[in-house]
Amino acid sequence: MINKRFDTGRFESLSEQDLVTRYWQERYKLLVEKLGEVGTLVHVSRTFENDSDIEPRHFIRQARHEFIFPKQEVELIRNLSHDIDTSPKYELWAQDQSFKYDETLVEGALQLYYDDSNSLIRFSVVDLFKYSSRTKELSKIPIEAEQYIDDIFHVSV
Repeated sequence: MINKRFDTGRFESLSEQDLVTRYWQERYKLLVEKLGEVGTLVHVSRTFENDSDIEPRHFIRQARHEFIFPKQEVELIRNLSHDIDTSPKYELWAQDQSFKYDETLVEGALQLYYDDSNSLIRFSVVDLFKYSSRTKELSKIPIEAEQYIDDIFHVSV
């Protein structure tokens, strides 16, 4: 069962926030990409924030991604993505999409959570499936996905 978590606590300075946020945003983006290679994204909900007054200027609020395994074809069934604020110095844009998939083929599921707003970072990956009442087995997460997760959470700034 996968259950990884990283929290920074509040940053002591804006320069520390800039450096650490950029680093973890890259780790987050890489993990989303890698999990998408070995699994299927079935839900994403996140808010992008561009604040011209605070470095690194680009932030990600309350990002949730759900991946299922093994990989399968999906169809977009809900797209509630929209602009929240389009001010020149401060922009907010929400991405909220869900995809239809065949639940009978799912052997494992992970939720990735990332948030770097409010002067701190919260990043986690949790096994949503844990134990299947349908198959009476533990969640089956591909070894490649487990390795990607271990690699991402093993390093720090």
